[in-house]
Amino acid sequence: SKSNPNIIYACDRTQPKIHRSNDAGNTWFTYYDFGSPYMLASAVAIDPNDPDLIYASAFAPPMAHRGAFLKIKNGQKIADMSSLLPRSVLEIEIDEKDPKTVYVSTHVYGVFKSTNAGATWNRLDDRGTGLPRTGIYDIDVDPFDNKILYATALSGPLPDYMLPSEGFANLEGKAGVYKSLDGGENWALILETRSEARGIDIDSTDNNNLYVA
Repeated sequence: SKSNPNIIYACDRTQPKIHRSNDAGNTWFTYYDFGSPYMLASAVAIDPNDPDLIYASAFAPPMAHRGAFLKIKNGQKIADMSSLLPRSVLEIEIDEKDPKTVYVSTHVYGVFKSTNAGATWNRLDDRGTGLPRTGIYDIDVDPFDNKILYATALSGPLPDYMLPSEGFANLEGKAGVYKSLDGGENWALILETRSEARGIDIDSTDNNNLYVA
């Protein structure tokens, strides 16, 4: 947590639970249990101004097509945003300078942005603005300039069993890292990779340094 470094959250990839530590990782307890029918916790993000408030997601079988996406405070669900997005959530990024602005990447469907703490969402990819329908894994907000965003992309068509429904337009575009200078309105490919780019991190002391996996 930015406001309290001793508070850490972790997704459980063996069961649908979010765990929390209040002592910098020395001890842990279950903060939230998604319960049945979910199979694992997929992402968590902490409100920078409130270490007790998180956004969290979980996958439901099969193939993570559907899932839960919740806002949780003090271990209790305070908002369910699952029905507001077309697929399960892979990554959650909260703008530290404006915590009501939240970005998520979703399974197959790409990137969505909310400017009202998750009440409504707008899609950022596949709009002819430089971010193609390519499958987005990670999205990061520049800690110095919150108009600058980075997204890592999969690229290439998916097998039929991973597609949401008949008639779904399969993925296209190039794998790599995409960058926006205007909060996601427009994008450009800044690093093309031979296969998928899964994660990106911005150096907290020098935003010219990027780390990509």
